[in-house]
Amino acid sequence: MKGAMSMKHSTMYAILFSTLSILLSSMVFIPGGIDVDGLTVSGNVLSEDTVWTTGDSPVNVEDNLTVPPGITLTIREGVTVNIGDGKWLNVRGTLIAVGTDQAPVNFTSDGEFDRVNITNGGSALFDHVMVNNTSIGVEAASAGTVARVYNSTFDTDTPALSSISGAEVWAVNCTFISMINVSVSGGTLHEGNWFRLTAMKDNGEGPYEGADLEIFATQPQGSTWTVYDSVSGDDPSTGPDGRTPPVAVEQFLHEGYSSTSRVMVQIKMTAPSRSKQLYPVYMGADFDYTWWMDFTPPRAPANLTVLDKGGTWIKIGWDYPGDPMEVKFFVISHKKHWESDWDTEEPGPSARDWNISTEQPPNEGGGLVEEMEYDIMIRTIDGANNPSPDVGPISVKTLDITPPLPPTDVVIEDVGGHHATLRWNHSASDDVTGYEIFLNNSGGQPSLHSLVEPSETNIQAFNITPLASETDYEIWIRSVDDGEIPRTSAMVGPVSFRTLDITPPDPPILSLTLIDPMQFLNGSGLYNSSQVGLSGSVPGEDRCFIDVFLDGIQYVNPNPDAPRPAAMEGRFFFFITMKEGVHSIRVRAVDPAGNAGPLSNQVNITIDLTPPVMEVNPPNSGTLYVDSDLEMSLEANPADENGIHSVIWRVEGPNENWEYQGDVLVNLFGVGSYIVTVEVADRAGNMNMTSFQVISRLPDRDPPRAWVVSPETNVDLDHAPEFDVRFSEPVMFDMIKAVVVPSDTGAGAIEMLYSFDEKNLTANFLLTSSLEGGSNYTFLMGPVVDLRGNRGENLTFEFRTIDDDRLDSDGDGIPDYYEVLRTFLSPSDPSDASLDSDNDGVSNLDEYIHGTDPGNADTDGDEMTDGWELDHGLS
Repeated sequence: MKGAMSMKHSTMYAILFSTLSILLSSMVFIPGGIDVDGLTVSGNVLSEDTVWTTGDSPVNVEDNLTVPPGITLTIREGVTVNIGDGKWLNVRGTLIAVGTDQAPVNFTSDGEFDRVNITNGGSALFDHVMVNNTSIGVEAASAGTVARVYNSTFDTDTPALSSISGAEVWAVNCTFISMINVSVSGGTLHEGNWFRLTAMKDNGEGPYEGADLEIFATQPQGSTWTVYDSVSGDDPSTGPDGRTPPVAVEQFLHEGYSSTSRVMVQIKMTAPSRSKQLYPVYMGADFDYTWWMDFTPPRAPANLTVLDKGGTWIKIGWDYPGDPMEVKFFVISHKKHWESDWDTEEPGPSARDWNISTEQPPNEGGGLVEEMEYDIMIRTIDGANNPSPDVGPISVKTLDITPPLPPTDVVIEDVGGHHATLRWNHSASDDVTGYEIFLNNSGGQPSLHSLVEPSETNIQAFNITPLASETDYEIWIRSVDDGEIPRTSAMVGPVSFRTLDITPPDPPILSLTLIDPMQFLNGSGLYNSSQVGLSGSVPGEDRCFIDVFLDGIQYVNPNPDAPRPAAMEGRFFFFITMKEGVHSIRVRAVDPAGNAGPLSNQVNITIDLTPPVMEVNPPNSGTLYVDSDLEMSLEANPADENGIHSVIWRVEGPNENWEYQGDVLVNLFGVGSYIVTVEVADRAGNMNMTSFQVISRLPDRDPPRAWVVSPETNVDLDHAPEFDVRFSEPVMFDMIKAVVVPSDTGAGAIEMLYSFDEKNLTANFLLTSSLEGGSNYTFLMGPVVDLRGNRGENLTFEFRTIDDDRLDSDGDGIPDYYEVLRTFLSPSDPSDASLDSDNDGVSNLDEYIHGTDPGNADTDGDEMTDGWELDHGLS
């Protein structure tokens, strides 16, 4: 029979429904007689793991039976164990007796068995077990011994369960028909019932998975310990069915010596973002608890609207149509329109407006970005953290509160009698819709003159008109942006100017004079620079501009930033850039009112940028050799279309330095090394210069000689011979050339590489490819030139290469062709001649000499080795 008890707990944060069920255990029938047929156990000690099943039942234990350490005795459901009168079951290993409601495990006796004794660190599990006809029942003794007894029934005249000498016993949901239920003597015995939790959602959606359970047990005026913990411990949370596993919870704690303490249990249920409840209870029976989770969402806010806004803040308002007591807080979400992530704020339950910003209005600064479109939503959160549906989003754009940057480089230009041009660079701000221009000519506050739209180019000009002539003005300008409330930049100004006298002046009289110090030759009219400076005067005008005409066309300076030429106090000076050639220049004056005078006199200028040319004779290739007893004559041969101004020779020698002017240099040079420099200048001042070395030496007319010093013979040379050639005196070795020419075939010459030993006056020549064997060749070296320029004769050396069948590259006595035919011989290894490759007692060289095969120990196949036959004079 089951009774039910419910409990309801309500706060502003949660609504919790709890249902408690108390299970009253029913009476259990204990059989009186035992069928003695079945398995008979004589007692003694089990030697291996043993299982008793219903096929063995009843199991008749005739004598004391021990389950030793390391051995497990398992008793299946429905098995009856009949223990002999006064005998016991001693468990030092493991006993597992698990039955069911319909088929319990029964420990009994035809007389009265002594006990089931768990001792010496043994362990036992009893579940759905009946114990009767026993003197003591189940006893656990000694530290480390543990017995767990669940859902079992005891009918004994003495204590049904005993825990002594440090043992620990759990008795959960057990029925005692005994005079004494439990007994402790220095041990611990936990007596209690099963706790079962089910978490359900109140919205009818079924079980709640993931709820956590904590159970704490407390002795009155005693300690508290944790029985179950799925929050910070390893115990499981509720599963898909909303349930936790059954938990063994104590009702009484027996410790020491027959000490009994009632245990109070505290049950704490927790779910993420949901309500929490701590419920104390004294466990008197099995305890079924149903926890109803609040999943009903609150009502959503209403009438979400924008109350005000600035550049970095937005103020919103809303109503709440439900009971304010059910609101835990509101969640306001906002984001930039183009972003995906929302930022949230959480006003309290009584809030009905909110400033989205880190600054409160009307202050600016903080959280939001000005001139940015934001999306805003709001929802309600109740005490169980249930969210309402979102309201929104609504979109709102913050104001542009940053004034635009002012225009830059504001100047007045092109001032006339009734107008002036104001020029400026556009503001760096990209939201400028126009510029306000203010004008003042009275000394008071400036007045708005014009609103100018921006141009498409960066530089903008505006013609201010009408103005009074010969009047002082001040101008200011500022930028205006495109904000909902347009903002303006700081004023730029004042920029002051005076309108011109527009009465035309008398025509100016101009004179133009060249700046002669710029010329190489004064009065020549020749310039060796593309830029020429000119000056002049304008009689009767203190201030005016100068227009320059080059070759009849008004000159435009290639530098756009260069100022326009102007006369101050009647004098002017300017530079003009011209290409090479003959040019004419004229100028005119333009007064401040724009009146232009007549052209000045014409000045002709020749621009010559090309240096003169020269051809030194005799020509030189860097160094010129002369004999000290011969007079040397050098001619410059200069030329230039505008004429030569000068030819200067400079000679720097070991004991003298001198200079000579003229087209031809004639002189005797003493023995030594000289640097000769010739410098030619044309009439425009362009220069051309060259230098070279002259080495003057004692007279020497003997040509150099050369001869072959290696090889010493000209016959039987190898196929890639080297040649060493010695010279009678130092020569210009970089001019040496040599080849090898076939004498027999008429084939082409073979080039040679060489290195030169200046110290030993020797050159070593190497072939670039190998020669044919047994052929005639000629080594041919061209004439060499000594350091005085004397040229020698050709050098020839005829030779013959060795025949291919006699060529022995490694000099081991075995020809190359012979070694190439055998894999164990090499024409580049001189050591292989002394080897005995076929182990017949004869070296490879002797085998070649005697005509035997060095790769076959028995060349003639007569079953006698080549070495034995040679030693005994046989063939």
